Amino acid sequence: MGNLHRKKQKDRQRGRKLADDAWEAADAGDLEVAERRMRSALKGHEDDPVLWNDLALVLWKRGLVKDAEKALRNAMLIRPGYEDALMNLAALLASRGFYRQALRIEEELAESGSPRREYHRKMAGEYQALAEKRSAEGISDPEEQSEL
Repeated sequence: MGNLHRKKQKDRQRGRKLADDAWEAADAGDLEVAERRMRSALKGHEDDPVLWNDLALVLWKRGLVKDAEKALRNAMLIRPGYEDALMNLAALLASRGFYRQALRIEEELAESGSPRREYHRKMAGEYQALAEKRSAEGISDPEEQSEL
């Protein structure tokens, strides 16, 4: 039993090391390498929501927004209520103009008892203002056409 535990621990450490290497590549501006390393980190660790969240951030930086959204949703399937993934999803949706969806996520987080609830209230207010501005300008929400 002890050997299995040590093996799993080493596997987790290997995955985290690859993720750290991916972030170094991203910081150096090599997002393709960062993505490859993050995907390598996920191999054998598909049940790690943190790695999915990290992959999503790298994909988003690469401009692969839909793939980033899928990775965030994978993180949330593994760990429902995972605050970092939810926050990132809200920001990603807002960047695409889906203010009402981002607002709903931030409102839920603000009510969740999170230590970051003030931040979530602030973000909810910003998304509410953006949604209202768009509505006042007569611009329809992209959410009406979205499959999300």
